[in-house]
Amino acid sequence: MFSGNEEDQRRRIQYFSNPDVTYLNDETGDADFANVAVFLRSTACDVANFQDDGAPLFVEIDAPHQFCNCAMTNVTAIASGSAPGLYTFKWYESADGFNYGSVISTHPSYSLAMPCQGDLFIRVDVFAPNGTTATRFQKITGVTVESESESPCNFQIAGPVIDDPDVIRIFPNPISNNSEQVALSFESEDHETGYIDIVGANGELQNRIPVDIVKGINNINLDVHDLSSGMYFISVNASTSHKVLKLIKLSYH
Repeated sequence: MFSGNEEDQRRRIQYFSNPDVTYLNDETGDADFANVAVFLRSTACDVANFQDDGAPLFVEIDAPHQFCNCAMTNVTAIASGSAPGLYTFKWYESADGFNYGSVISTHPSYSLAMPCQGDLFIRVDVFAPNGTTATRFQKITGVTVESESESPCNFQIAGPVIDDPDVIRIFPNPISNNSEQVALSFESEDHETGYIDIVGANGELQNRIPVDIVKGINNINLDVHDLSSGMYFISVNASTSHKVLKLIKLSYH
């Protein structure tokens, strides 16, 4: 938006139709009707997701439109319509729907952790073998849950629970209420950066620990002294694999 008739007198107004912004002492909008800034933000994903029915590559995101804050869930990109062969995927996350960080995952599916406050925006770029590309966006609205019984996100963890001690194991398990640490052991086929999540049975993220995963056997001590009694999921997350194991903390010493 510009003001003034002469070219050299034009001034750009950074925002328009926003009740929080004034120009020449007048509000540029109102909260109920002319708040274009908020409207553009709320509809950004819908506008960006416009895809022609005849597009050579079509992609959809299979993910919930709302999910519990501090909980984990899986999202999947479904691509079709282009040349046969393997697609390449790049996932990104954003807190505001405009500023996306570095690549989160390069797989068709990945496990995301909702922020403990607010919403999460996700974006996937898909690349077909013939060079065709497509992009899809989705907003996941964060839901605040007052109690575990009200949670719609129970047991939403990153992948199936593994009970094979040759794949991943934790010792001791179960643990007593006064336990300080547990020893986590798992094997990786690659050297990569990842993180370990401790997730409650209600889907609430208790702790996230960045780790440097080595090729071969990994042995990591986890601090559990702040956990109350109950069942938890220990989730090992990396770009090439996800492993999840149950941990039980007993109520007695």
